[in-house]
Amino acid sequence: MVHLRILAGVHQGNPIIGGFSRLFLEGTFDSATQSFSMAATFSKNTPLYELVYVAFQATFAAITCCLILGSVVERMKFSAVLLFLVIWFTFSYCPVAHMVWYWAGPDAYTSAEQAQAVSATAGLIWQWGALDFAGGTVVHINAAWPAWWVRSCSASASAWARSRWHPTA
Repeated sequence: MVHLRILAGVHQGNPIIGGFSRLFLEGTFDSATQSFSMAATFSKNTPLYELVYVAFQATFAAITCCLILGSVVERMKFSAVLLFLVIWFTFSYCPVAHMVWYWAGPDAYTSAEQAQAVSATAGLIWQWGALDFAGGTVVHINAAWPAWWVRSCSASASAWARSRWHPTA
């Protein structure tokens, strides 16, 4: 979850990838005031706890990994799948999640003059006008291409069944 929050959901980065202001979830809890940080939603004056938002993002990330995993089941060694998922998650999922989902929220739009500056800090695909509330871009498109690629590069399931070596061994 820490990895996801750093690279996908913070605004100190650029339109393609997030920054490191939430490294190890730093800043999500203020021990001096005993308060949790809040994250913007799509409604004005309706923030939610940032840790809830982290959990929300983590479910999408887990679902996306499971979609890819389902395409390569019994075609690759589990260790190879795990290595692929870590690399793919870092260099594909996190940037796409940031580009599609990050924006400052409606509370940041306080005036018409400030709207342009606030919109410039949003993720790249968000700036292009994409609204992805259900995860179609981040989850399905981001899972389909890697799943297709990994499956096309790996042997067929019947080839694994005929061999003496089994990927689950």
